[in-house]
Amino acid sequence: MTPSYPIKKLFENIGEGFFSKKKHPPSNKYEILKDDPNDVVFAKKLNNSGGKFFYCSNEKQIEGILKKLISHLNINNLYCIDEKIQKKLKNLDIPFQNNKENKYEGIITTCENVIADQGKILLTSEQIKNKQINNFPNELIVISYTSQIVLRINDAMRSITKKYKTKTPSNITTIGNGQKKLNVIVIEDFIS
Repeated sequence: MTPSYPIKKLFENIGEGFFSKKKHPPSNKYEILKDDPNDVVFAKKLNNSGGKFFYCSNEKQIEGILKKLISHLNINNLYCIDEKIQKKLKNLDIPFQNNKENKYEGIITTCENVIADQGKILLTSEQIKNKQINNFPNELIVISYTSQIVLRINDAMRSITKKYKTKTPSNITTIGNGQKKLNVIVIEDFIS
C-alpha cells in the first residue's frame, strides 16, 4: 500500500509549513496508514494531537528551525541543561538558563526515544534530572534523531536496557502533547 501523501511533502507541511502564513491543515488531516514508516506514524500522531513536528535532513538545518520556533513561541526564558544543545543555543545567540530555581517559559532537551504509535517522547533522568513533568513550563522543545524512533513503548524500554546495561536511569517517563505543548525536532542521522 502506497502512502496517499508523499513523505517529503508530509514533512514539509507538518514542519516548516508551520511557520508559513498559509492556513494550516485541520489537525485530524493525517490518516495513519498501515505501511507508514515509524517516523511518519510519529509525525502524524503528534500533529493530530496538536503537537508540532519538525524534520531536519541534517544538523545544519536545526539552527534555522530553532531560531524560528523559539521566536514563534515567544519564549524569552528557556531552560536547558544539555551541554550540546547549550552550545547550539550560544551559537545562535539564543539566551537560556540552567538554574533550576528560576521560572521558565519553555524547556529544550533531548530524549531517549520517540514512540511512534503513541506520538509521545520517552525521557529519563539523563534529560530531566529529577524534575517532574507537571512542574515543567507549558512549552517543551525536544531534539531527537531518526535512530531514536521506535514503534512501541516496549521497544523504547528495550533500547534503554541495551544502552545503559546495568545502570538504568531513574525518572523514566513519557510525555505527549496533551500534557504539555510538545514541539519535536527530528534530525535524520541515517542509522537503522
